[in-house]
This record gives sequence, structure tokens and C-alpha cells, in this order.
Amino acid sequence: MLLGIYIVMIDWPNNNYGMWKSNKTGDNFYYDGKWRFMGYDFDYTMGNTYDDFGDVECYEYNMFNRVERSKRKPPTNLFIALLKNEEFENKFMKSYEEFINNIMPMDKINSIIEKFKEEIAYLIAYSYERWSGYLGSSKKETIKDAFVNYNKILKNLNIFFEKRPKYTLENMKNYLSQLE
Repeated sequence: MLLGIYIVMIDWPNNNYGMWKSNKTGDNFYYDGKWRFMGYDFDYTMGNTYDDFGDVECYEYNMFNRVERSKRKPPTNLFIALLKNEEFENKFMKSYEEFINNIMPMDKINSIIEKFKEEIAYLIAYSYERWSGYLGSSKKETIKDAFVNYNKILKNLNIFFEKRPKYTLENMKNYLSQLE
């Protein structure tokens, strides 16, 4: 829930998630038989702004309201019910703030973006080149478009992660105060 809310996973919360557990035994941390959530299909996140956002940029978008609108289906209904418990609410707030400050701080994000910049650029160019005929343009035009789009994506990622904490923390506090 933390990640989906933070990165503005727009085709979520009741889609693009799964649950898993290991049936193995042993010393591995994950061999405890507990169910765990996982997310997938993250292509509509982190910087993409859509018309239905109500004239706000992606980093400003209130995912707590989106979660609220999805509350009739699991697992969102369970999450919202748990938020009405004061102890859970406090743990969630603390976890969300720790997630923002310790897992997603700007210096870590910049480091990750820089680390994968060249590797991902190559893969994007390769994908564009491979599908250039399908896209209806020449390979040269397609690769140029790939790098233009790639640089735009990187800029949007930096803006998103720089500005997201302020807005999402404010959104969280407003949302939780309405649940009381």
C-alpha cells in the first residue's frame, strides 16, 4: 500500500498486485510460510500526469482519495478498515514517513537513476529499433525519438521524487483526519 500510494500507481489499488508465500522450510527469511503482497505493472507511475488528475501534476495527486474510491474491494477494504484502528493508523503514518525519508530520499533516487541511466537507455533504444517498422517510422527516427522520450522521462522522475514527499504527506494527514 505504501509503494502504490507513494509512486501514484494509477491502475491500482485493486489491480496489479499479487500475494505469495513459500512452502519451503529452512533458514531463509522467506521460508516462514507468511503471505506477502507484491506489485507489478508499474508503467503508469512516477511522473505521468493524466487528464483525470484534476489539473494537478502527478507528484501532487492524492492517491489516498483514489484508495478511498476503491474501498469496496479487497484488499483496499481491509486496509481502510485497519486505518480506522488508532494503533494501526499510527504504525502506518510512522511507516509511511520512514519509507519516504529512508527508502525514497532524493540522494538514493538520484544514485539509482544515474546507475541505470546508460543501461536502460540502451535497452530503450534497442526496443524502439526492434519495433520501428511497427511504429511506422524509420529506425533512425525511432532511435532519436527513444532518446528524446528517455530524457523527458528522466526529467519527470527527478521532478516527481523531488516534489512528491511534500504533497503525499499532506494528503495522508488530511485523509487520516477525515477517517476519525
